[in-house]
Amino acid sequence: MKTKPRARFPGFGLYRVIGGLASTHYLCEADRRRFPYAAPARLNPPTAYVGDCWIVNRHGQINPGTAASPVPVRREALGRRVAPAF
Repeated sequence: MKTKPRARFPGFGLYRVIGGLASTHYLCEADRRRFPYAAPARLNPPTAYVGDCWIVNRHGQINPGTAASPVPVRREALGRRVAPAF
């Protein structure tokens, strides 16, 4: 099923990542499978095309490969919200 592209950058919550992120955001391939979600780091402007996000698991634990700072994520890469903010 094809989903409509996201028109606005989302607010707080955990979002499924569509299409994956760069391999440089992970320490190993296993981390890519364990941390398939993104959580906006702060309230990004709704009109933003790219915003800072933490790469997290379903429980909101931050990926150790990017624990020092959030990474830029395109709004099209953020799918449906799977959980409220942690």
